[in-house]
Amino acid sequence: MRNGSAGKESVRGEKLRFAKPLADVKEDMKRAKRERDELLAGAKGAMEDMKRAKQMHDEHLAGMKGAIEDAKRAKKMHDELLADVKLEANIRKLALSGELAKGAQEAIRRQKELGLPVTFQRGTQVIRQHADGREEILADIEQPEFRLPHGVKIIGRRS
Repeated sequence: MRNGSAGKESVRGEKLRFAKPLADVKEDMKRAKRERDELLAGAKGAMEDMKRAKQMHDEHLAGMKGAIEDAKRAKKMHDELLADVKLEANIRKLALSGELAKGAQEAIRRQKELGLPVTFQRGTQVIRQHADGREEILADIEQPEFRLPHGVKIIGRRS
């Protein structure tokens, strides 16, 4: 009974020979089952790792989307500030060239043509001038007494 032959006969009457004894086959099956279980456990761990990686990726994308939104808001604020600076520069340019005064005079002329009163300040008085030339004083503005700010001195003045 070499090589694990059991000495049984087949249906045809031949002697059956087994390559391994039954106990070895059972041991091989147990070992194969353990290896399969270890591989399945490893695969489950890999799946968990992939889930964690996906979750981290999604969180990273959410953070990136927030950063993109922040950048868009910052650009919008920058553009608004730049528009304000350009507006101030244009107003200054118009004022220095005299175009602003001409535009104001033209607006006053048109307002009078429409028969609407024009309100303005002359000295310490607020005046409403009607299209027919009448003027009415709306208010007298008191000028506050000028005082030097604390710590400011005029050079050459004796006090």
